[in-house]
Amino acid sequence: MKNLIPMIIIILIGILIAVVDDFTRHRRLIRYWRRPCMGRDWRRSFPNATKDDIRNFLNTFVDAFMLRNKNRLKFNPSDKLMDVYCLMYPPSSFCDALELETFALTIEEEYGVDLTESKDLEHITLGEIFEMTRNSNKGQQGTSLARRP
Repeated sequence: MKNLIPMIIIILIGILIAVVDDFTRHRRLIRYWRRPCMGRDWRRSFPNATKDDIRNFLNTFVDAFMLRNKNRLKFNPSDKLMDVYCLMYPPSSFCDALELETFALTIEEEYGVDLTESKDLEHITLGEIFEMTRNSNKGQQGTSLARRP
């Protein structure tokens, strides 16, 4: 019983830290959350892409960054990947949850695109990454970029 109380305290502290971190991260990204839907910008930038193609790509992004799916269309094709990451984890942060690595792995698994081959990863935009996914699938006739189950 004596060992149980410190363990419960440690668990509660961990939960509190996670909740505070989620709230703080949400506040740092407020500039995106205040935007209207960016679906029109995506459709203008990629007129040949279907809405499902765009939504699936953005789902991949928000899933990897542990953001809410309802906010996926708050991101614009011109948003830089590293700008989002740096807002989530400012220089004072000492660790992250491997969002960039998760995103890169998922993009490679789902679309066959290796983001580590990008020469300018620090300045790459979501639209440029989406374009890379589109180009990697041009050989597939009539197939959507729908996510794999």
